[in-house]
Amino acid sequence: MLAGTASAAGISPASQKPGPFEGVFTGTVYGDNRSQAPITLELTQRGEDIQGSVLLGEGLYVDGGMCYAGELPATEQSLATKIKSDDPRRLATQLLFKVSNYQIAVDLESELSPDGQELIAVTSIDLPWFCGGDPVLRGELVRQVSK
Repeated sequence: MLAGTASAAGISPASQKPGPFEGVFTGTVYGDNRSQAPITLELTQRGEDIQGSVLLGEGLYVDGGMCYAGELPATEQSLATKIKSDDPRRLATQLLFKVSNYQIAVDLESELSPDGQELIAVTSIDLPWFCGGDPVLRGELVRQVSK
């Protein structure tokens, strides 16, 4: 049905092929105080468009200075972004979370390994200026093989 819809819309079937970010990536994200939490990215890529979700498990401690220091709750967040044609192995998006009555922007940047099997992610949490510095978290994710 997707191919019929694409043809009817005048989109070539070749543009509907999955891109290199297509799939499920799981791994660990590392926070402050040697904390860590499981993370899963489930992504669909068609051309430059990427949609999906990120699932963060429990256990990640973040020190947000004057505003917040503590463990982030487990959460799931949808994402939608585009890959830049000049850097097709880099994924960059911004997610919004609510923590302690604050709307927090989380900038997620990740790079796909040359073999397409790993994502190295760096996340910075954009806190209000009066909180202090913005925490930076790092993660390593591996593509899950479909069964």
